[in-house]
Amino acid sequence: MPNPYAVDITEIDGFDNMHHAEDILKEAFERTAKLFGAEESLWLINGSSAGLLAAICGTTKKNDTVLVARNCHRAVYNALYLNELNPIYLYPKEPPGAARGPGTIPGPRPGKSPPGGR
Repeated sequence: MPNPYAVDITEIDGFDNMHHAEDILKEAFERTAKLFGAEESLWLINGSSAGLLAAICGTTKKNDTVLVARNCHRAVYNALYLNELNPIYLYPKEPPGAARGPGTIPGPRPGKSPPGGR
């Protein structure tokens, strides 16, 4: 097995750093922002879970009420727990003939979402 310190060069002197981009990463962030017509662009690293946690915890306050699709990503449930949020579950309509995953149980399908959710 190769020495990990010999191949991991992401945050050492002489190479760019995602948390303080100054060279090739800074240029890439700027090009990405230009491509999407944004003032600034950052890249999500560490998968969708990190982005979902950051987005939900960064836009809610403890004990907020939020609207959540019942079939959402597992990280959303983690964010609910971490920020002590109160979910109002939404049950998406399933296409006719759609296959269900193992252990999926249909739940109530409210006709109207209660007010107060984010």
